[in-house]
Amino acid sequence: MFDTNVVIDALTDRAPWAPAAQELLRMAAIGTVRGCVTASQVTDIFYLLGRGGLGAPAAKAALKKLAGVLTVVGVASTDVDDALASPMPDFEDALLACCAKR
Repeated sequence: MFDTNVVIDALTDRAPWAPAAQELLRMAAIGTVRGCVTASQVTDIFYLLGRGGLGAPAAKAALKKLAGVLTVVGVASTDVDDALASPMPDFEDALLACCAKR
């Protein structure tokens, strides 16, 4: 499961994390790892890219490329329940962990 910030780092060339984030996406693109994001992350990524100055057309183009590299998985209500019950302090991390486990 790719964290939203890792995807944003890779797509926006955000220093100092971009090289590592881009390498992870490259590994997913060539099949070294199976990379996933949740459907809810896709909307967050679109918003952050658009707000970051790319604009809607460029954000959509980036998401189309991303969808060819990463698998988009759904978020079930049980994932939300499990994440809320998780001892992990960061809710997004807990939700990603629950989706990955499922």
